[in-house]
Amino acid sequence: MRDLINQKKRGIYSIQNLKTGRYYIGSVSSEKSCFKVRCIQHFSRLNAGTHENSYLQRSFNKHKEVNFRFQIIEVLEKDILEAEQKYLDSFFEETYNLNPFATKPPCYSTSSKETRIKQLASRRKFTDKAFPLFYKVKNGEILLESVSKEYRKFIAARLKHIPWNKGLTKENTDFSYLKGVSKTITPAFKQGRIDMGITQRKKSKPINVYDYEGNFIKTFRSASDVVDYTREHHDLPLILKSEKGRIEKPYYQLEINNILKVLRGAQKQHKGLIFRYKGSDIPIIPLEPKDIFVFRKSFDQCYFYKKK
Repeated sequence: MRDLINQKKRGIYSIQNLKTGRYYIGSVSSEKSCFKVRCIQHFSRLNAGTHENSYLQRSFNKHKEVNFRFQIIEVLEKDILEAEQKYLDSFFEETYNLNPFATKPPCYSTSSKETRIKQLASRRKFTDKAFPLFYKVKNGEILLESVSKEYRKFIAARLKHIPWNKGLTKENTDFSYLKGVSKTITPAFKQGRIDMGITQRKKSKPINVYDYEGNFIKTFRSASDVVDYTREHHDLPLILKSEKGRIEKPYYQLEINNILKVLRGAQKQHKGLIFRYKGSDIPIIPLEPKDIFVFRKSFDQCYFYKKK
């Protein structure tokens, strides 16, 4: 989100695909929420692959997060849902929105899946006919007045739409000066990523850390906090295969993916440590030498890391 001034306010927003120009329209009507919260919620679910809008999720998976931007369309204090409905009425056919209503109608419920499938099929049938007509009007092959009234409103709105690149394409613009130039990452973008990371850490359940015998060591707020701790402090009782460490990463530093695997019960330990969410029902079973490395028959054959 680039509009830092209005990020704590409410109103209408969009999530736009910068590659295709298609966007999702949403609103923040609750007084307990704001644009910043909705931005974090959307991108957290999209990154996790659990977003309720399957159309937007598939596009996000294909084009990646870097090509999606959260934008504030209009800041409002009242009549927010009414305003969102006006945007949906005007631009619904070119959005990712599956529901043409700002408020879900009775037919749009978990018990009417067949109805929603019919709505989606009808929408795609409309766009399959409308877009060829739009391009003909845009290229001057036919006049807008000659188009059926059913598609005229959609085409007129599409013609007024300004694309994210303002019409600049490789056919009419020389972009060679950008070759080899890294993308600009603004301070606002960096701060937004930091804020999102902090929010995710706060949502995590506390994590207890135990040594190879099952003795409690300490509690951390999240798996990311455990990793950050090992970057500065090397006092956790790690057990490794040997004294030979990895070149690309210090062996006293833990890895978040392996911590998460232990938390899920997918593996027993990570570098001789056992991790459990606070209140987890997964039992804590002391490790055996073969849990560290399959060919180790005693802990004397393992390397106990100690800070020098």
